[in-house]
Amino acid sequence: MKNFMRILSLTFVSLLFFSPAVMAAGPTYASLVDQLNPNKNTKLQLKEIWKKYKGEEVTWSGTVVEVKGGRKSATIYLSDTSRKSYNKYNITVSVNDKERAAKLNRGQKIRVKGALYDFDHHSNGSTTIDLKPGEVL
Repeated sequence: MKNFMRILSLTFVSLLFFSPAVMAAGPTYASLVDQLNPNKNTKLQLKEIWKKYKGEEVTWSGTVVEVKGGRKSATIYLSDTSRKSYNKYNITVSVNDKERAAKLNRGQKIRVKGALYDFDHHSNGSTTIDLKPGEVL
């Protein structure tokens, strides 16, 4: 019985530490926007909050609003409907795979992964967050 309990606890610990589903994937878009609320925080507080998250990798979902191409990369504009949007989007993702980005359609739901790069508050009360570099999953 002791061996069984030992094996069971080792299995649980290994799943806890090595399972991708259990590993932290960064904050959700909604939770980060709630923390970056300019009505509840001073500009200095917002700057300090952002410092904790900048560069952290997140995996988010959203609906494609627009895709624009540049010389070496493309920018995907996404809408996460859990919060207000600005010009129909509230997440931008800069990706190097322009070919894949060119195949995306407006209204298509996608998952993206990227590093938190920047954020901006808009006069309509929305917050946009930029992921850079990013990729479509």
